[in-house]
Amino acid sequence: MRRICVVLPLLFVCGCASVISPEVLKKVEPALTLRAVRSSPEEYKGSVVLWGGIIVSVEHLKEGTLIEVFHTELTSTHRPSFSADTSQGRFLIEARGFLDNLIYRPKRGITVAGILKGMKTKKLGNMDYTYPVVEPLEMHLFDPPEELYPVPPPWWWYYPPYYPPPPYYYH
Repeated sequence: MRRICVVLPLLFVCGCASVISPEVLKKVEPALTLRAVRSSPEEYKGSVVLWGGIIVSVEHLKEGTLIEVFHTELTSTHRPSFSADTSQGRFLIEARGFLDNLIYRPKRGITVAGILKGMKTKKLGNMDYTYPVVEPLEMHLFDPPEELYPVPPPWWWYYPPYYPPPPYYYH
């Protein structure tokens, strides 16, 4: 009984842990939003931010990899919410070295804690879009939630005498 009283709280605490290390979280300015950076970028240059979202594209450059991210809110454990309702725009992650685009692929979630380097203008469709650029200290990837598909009825449901109720067998 005593072991259970010790193990259960430990499991609960470990299950709610953040994906970003505590050392990096101490450096992060939690109130710094993407909207605030876009309004006055020079004021926040060099700040440490914690943002997340959905990967849009991955581009390989000579000096590293450029990841375009569609911003979404983070959950309490610093995971992207995969909900576009509260997005504040897009940002770029400028990582050193080669990051494989089969691992860092579009539609995956990403959380990044990094240093704000400034702004970069790129084409987004036919318009010029100004992206905040983050140099990562830590990054974590997440798979998108599985899409739910309705389960079809069993095969024998389509043969007599097991026809479904009237709305289903009329075409």
